[in-house]
Amino acid sequence: MSATQTDRLVSQVYQEWGDEDADRRPHLKQSAVRRMHNHINNARKAKAWGAVMQGERLLAQIQGTMEPTEVRVNVDAEVRESVMVLLSQLPQDRIDAMAQRALDLRRAAQLPAPTIVDAEAEPVEHLPPP
Repeated sequence: MSATQTDRLVSQVYQEWGDEDADRRPHLKQSAVRRMHNHINNARKAKAWGAVMQGERLLAQIQGTMEPTEVRVNVDAEVRESVMVLLSQLPQDRIDAMAQRALDLRRAAQLPAPTIVDAEAEPVEHLPPP
């Protein structure tokens, strides 16, 4: 048998296997669903809740019912607190240098200067213009 004939025969075998797999796919999927139900039920009986959740997730993937989950995390408060802790540990000359650098960058970008609030100053009541 020549190499070409061997390659053709191997290709035919792979094609037949692919066709058989395509024909069996619905049955294989149902079989996997049945097995997952059994595993989930056994995990419930054993109160292995982590395994139950993993089984449910896998079952949803097999059945094609898993939907993307949107997770929103609000980290503003944590980030703000972390920055305040960091800034409280910096020496004043370093903070002044950082503030000056920020002002220089704003000027270079032609942005208006930010409003600077002196935390140690007395509160001022802002009255509307007459």
